Amino acid sequence: VLGFDCCSEALIEVAYELRACARYMVASEDVTQANGWSYRRVLEQVAACDQSPEGVLEAIVAAFAAGEAATAGATISAIDLSAVDGVKSALDELSLTLWSWAGDTPSQTGLRSLLFQEVEDFYRIPGDLNLDLADLAEVVAERVPEAQDTGTALARAVEDAVVFEWHHPQGNPRAHVLAVHYVPLCADGTAGIHADAYFRNFPSDFPLEFVADSAWVPQYPSGPGLLYRLWYEVF
Repeated sequence: VLGFDCCSEALIEVAYELRACARYMVASEDVTQANGWSYRRVLEQVAACDQSPEGVLEAIVAAFAAGEAATAGATISAIDLSAVDGVKSALDELSLTLWSWAGDTPSQTGLRSLLFQEVEDFYRIPGDLNLDLADLAEVVAERVPEAQDTGTALARAVEDAVVFEWHHPQGNPRAHVLAVHYVPLCADGTAGIHADAYFRNFPSDFPLEFVADSAWVPQYPSGPGLLYRLWYEVF
């Protein structure tokens, strides 16, 4: 069990990178308190459980939920890393479907705004805007008929990766388990430019595996990828 006592680590980018390093991952899609997990509460819950990996996961999630009961927006996810390949493959299929669909300016603009405004998100200004993967899948499946099948498939793949999950009913009511990076935000809340390292094929000493073979990210210097089509391509 690999745990992240820090903010915004329940990302497909992180889970995909570490999928062979552990069986399970515990992390938050959003921010965590500056004083971190309550380790006394976590260890008390762990000591009282059956000591199985699943029991430890449930104990950590329950301890976090008890400690963050008054924190709007708090989330915690226990993720089955053996299911992350399936999530990544399903996101690739959805990305390819949407890339084909958004092949003109009205579709490009509409999809970019749909994801920016209507999907459950996690962000700071300035900072990164990340999207809940399951909510993204559900919103797109409902609003883009051509993506109904691939959107539904992604939602199911994310569901398969959930072991335990808790989110505060206020702040992120449609949080599920994993998010994906969408776009950086400038100080005024508008979209910025993606980091060089988030471009596929950008010359980097340590490229993320997700970025290296993803249909979601833009390709360097001006190639395909759903985010390239949405944010950089001019028709």
